[in-house]
Amino acid sequence: MKDDLFFIAPSESMLIGLCLEEYLRLRREDEATSFFTVSHARIDPFMPELTRVRINRIAESAIPDDLQWLPIEDMRIGRHSSEPNTYYGIDEQGAYRKKIEPGRSFLDLLTQRLAPHLGVAEWMRPLMEGDDSDITAFADELLVGIANDEDQNPASVGIRGNADNPVEIERSILSLVEYNEAQRFFKLGRCFGGLIAGMQLYETKHALLLSLPTIGRFLADLLNMPEVDRSAVAKNALSSIGGAFDRELKAFCPVWKLLARSIEDGHLDLGRLSELGDLTDEERAAIAKAFDEKQGQQRREAVLPLIPRLWPAVWVAFGEILGEIRELDQNAKEQDASSVTPRPFVVGPNETPDRIRQWLQEYERELAHGASAGTPEKVVNGLKDSPEALAKRLWMEEYNARYRATRGGFPSLLLDILSADRSTILERRFAQIALSLYKGYRNEVTHEYDRFQCTTAEARYFIAGVRVLLELYGEIVVGRQK
Repeated sequence: MKDDLFFIAPSESMLIGLCLEEYLRLRREDEATSFFTVSHARIDPFMPELTRVRINRIAESAIPDDLQWLPIEDMRIGRHSSEPNTYYGIDEQGAYRKKIEPGRSFLDLLTQRLAPHLGVAEWMRPLMEGDDSDITAFADELLVGIANDEDQNPASVGIRGNADNPVEIERSILSLVEYNEAQRFFKLGRCFGGLIAGMQLYETKHALLLSLPTIGRFLADLLNMPEVDRSAVAKNALSSIGGAFDRELKAFCPVWKLLARSIEDGHLDLGRLSELGDLTDEERAAIAKAFDEKQGQQRREAVLPLIPRLWPAVWVAFGEILGEIRELDQNAKEQDASSVTPRPFVVGPNETPDRIRQWLQEYERELAHGASAGTPEKVVNGLKDSPEALAKRLWMEEYNARYRATRGGFPSLLLDILSADRSTILERRFAQIALSLYKGYRNEVTHEYDRFQCTTAEARYFIAGVRVLLELYGEIVVGRQK
């Protein structure tokens, strides 16, 4: 599965950035912090429910005689091995058959990718590892696991945050973001995540030396970002947070560099601060002011009552920026709508030639074994972004400078390559074939997937076109190196 890499939309990369930075910052204070818990708490409210449930009322006699009833008190519900993703049950209205059509949100895919590094009970792992051929198959194991778990809190049952591997979690997320070229949006999310973590640490732990540098740094970074600068609402909301923490930040700002000199093995040692022999009188006065117990208490008493009113400002600012970025999410929305070809099985617009070649072979084998209903459409949908991925690698500088920000960027690039005097014969051939595939199929399969149909011969034509583009890509690259 392409090393578990998949499409993420710009707003999704921002959400992932928020989760990662909040998680890493909170984990420094509490090693039981779980990425699974943080990510689901932050991402779930922004994600549409992709699991569709259909309930049909039936006669009680239609329930299979050998149904496997689940051991749930005060509830009659069961499953049958011959009907995946289906429950039968009896409630106050009578008998019913419940069919579950699972969808795969990007949170599901992210959890699946990170599953080896997440600390959870073993009975939870089947739900995280991507085998969703029958999501009811694990019902018994889940019920037994929940019943026997020492933690009966519904929000944390089965979670083992101490067993997380934060280094691998961060590494895996960074590779996914790099694959999608979504670093800009990811950085925005990380800044919000750092600000949120800092405010939590200040409010609940009173951990000034952890929270204030975090709040100050990420607040300053956010206010300097163009996305925030363009939004008066976000800018005003974040400025109000800065105003609330102004006294605290001003008190500690003069001593941050001195505190950095007192860090040993990653931990702050205030004893070393007093041992620094080269301090000026001004620096000593700044230290005394920052750590004066009475003044510190007064500052905290002024700030803490404001924090409940600051949280809405954080989420207003985040929502404003997320809303702006979601206008760029069309590719991911369209892919989610294309249920025949889930995201992990689609060539992305940032894919490498080697991966495109691998997927060509996979789809060629699939067609060779006989095209079942939907397979030709699945092939075209799966390869539709291959021309763009290859063209962007050939003309990356031009694409980033002139075409990336425009809605018609890719076809405009191809048309300019066709008409430019400097273009070689091979470059023109590449542009012509790519434009033909783009106009003939890519737009229709992307924007009108519900109505899109094609024959097996057309799917083979599309595969052949992508294969020619791969060959031309190789020749053009070799020619430029001479």
